[in-house]
Amino acid sequence: MRAALSKLGWRLLAALGARGVHLPGIGLALVLALAVRAPTTARVPVPLNPPAPALPVALEPGPEVAQIERILDVKAPGLGLEVREQLARALVQESQRAKLDPLMVLAVMRVESEFDEDALSVRGARGLMQLRPSTLAFLARRSGLKLPAEEILKDPVLSTRLAVRYIGRLVKSFGGDLDHALMAYNAGPHRMHVAVKARDVERLDRLSSYPRRVHRAYRHLRSLPPADGMALAERTATAATTE
Repeated sequence: MRAALSKLGWRLLAALGARGVHLPGIGLALVLALAVRAPTTARVPVPLNPPAPALPVALEPGPEVAQIERILDVKAPGLGLEVREQLARALVQESQRAKLDPLMVLAVMRVESEFDEDALSVRGARGLMQLRPSTLAFLARRSGLKLPAEEILKDPVLSTRLAVRYIGRLVKSFGGDLDHALMAYNAGPHRMHVAVKARDVERLDRLSSYPRRVHRAYRHLRSLPPADGMALAERTATAATTE
């Protein structure tokens, strides 16, 4: 529209000039405005910074968290009360996000380290979930954490969060097959993918001993009595007297 008005202004000036017509100041200004005003385009405001991703919201205590806390109280008293509480919340929260059973993840922890945060394997795997520093560094980068593996290993809660996310990714990588994911967690995803692709029955049978151990630990953990109000009250009172 404005481009058409601009052309009209110039034509009007040319026509009037050819006929010797002189415009008063206001009329001339109007015609010049039509002639020289350039068309403009609308601008859409662009945010300078994209919104930051939401941080995990602290999980309120519930039946699953209370059950995990009670198991850790019995199986891992050396972790300390505060660490056990934080670990239970982190484990349940990450398991829910990864669509995993938190007791199954706890069973992996029992098989891997027997709940010993200082456990060290002959292959260099460390911590409650027995991950190697190179694997932890990779998982930290995937989660946007700029922390060295040694720092992560000092925090059993953070390293467990990363381990649960790792298991969740492995489950997706193997089409939802939990046993294959557990075998990959133990033997390495590359070796597991090669065995599955080659349909190496002998190798798969050897690797399957690991998920069988995890399932046995899982059944044991499920058989433990659930945490109730009285048990939680006793736990809180015991912790208060020992501090």
